[in-house]
Formats: sequence, C-alpha cells, structure tokens
Amino acid sequence: MFRVNRSSLLSDILSHSQSGSVLITGSPGLGKSWLAAQVVRTCIREKRPHLAIIAEDYPVNSLEELRTALGFKTDILTFLRSLPGDPVLIIDGLDSLRSDPSQRDGRGRGYPSPRRCRRGNEPRSSCRCPGCR
Repeated sequence: MFRVNRSSLLSDILSHSQSGSVLITGSPGLGKSWLAAQVVRTCIREKRPHLAIIAEDYPVNSLEELRTALGFKTDILTFLRSLPGDPVLIIDGLDSLRSDPSQRDGRGRGYPSPRRCRRGNEPRSSCRCPGCR
C-alpha cells in the first residue's frame, strides 16, 4: 500500500488539463469520483469553464443522443470550444455504461438527478456544486 499526495495529484491533473486530455482509471472505491468532484470544485473556485457529466445519468448509445439528453443545440466539443479559457470536460462513472451488466460498478453515487444547478449553471447536468449536494 502507498499514500497519494492528493493536493499534488489534483494540481498535476489541472495543470495537464490545460494542454491536453487526462484520463483517470482505477478499480471501484479508489477515489476517482472524489477526484472528479475536486476538479469541479477547483474549476468553480477558479472560475474555469467546465462541464461535469455523471455518465449513468445519461444511458445513451451515441454522442448525438448525449447532446440531445443534455439539451445542447450543438455537439459537446463545439460547445466547449465556444467557452473562454481552457474549459474542462469531466465525465464520471463511464463504467456504468458498459454493455455487460456484470462489468458495471453498480455503486449508487447518490448524485442529484439532472437539472439546472441551484447556481443557475448550464447546461442541464448533474451538478456537484456545494450548494446542490
């Protein structure tokens, strides 16, 4: 067993996200959802544009279906590119979308259902703002 310096890890992830993609993988219970929530909180605090999606809230089979489910008029990448600065796309729970139910994580994350966040954040997605928990 080893210890992870969480603040350093979060800082590294945010730094790398400014110039490319970051993929966080691991077994259930390792803290991926916690880490994703910290990225969202940091984006909010730093006023960095972001879109956080809880994959299991959108059981879709294509990007087009996801676009429709989110209520977007354009595709997700066009939307993100329209935002100022270095927007961040956070997708949590992709394991819940696996086609074989035996491969799904199965843990209830207890996130609020998709809706406009209490702070008025758009687009409609599961929000993890401190005021929306």
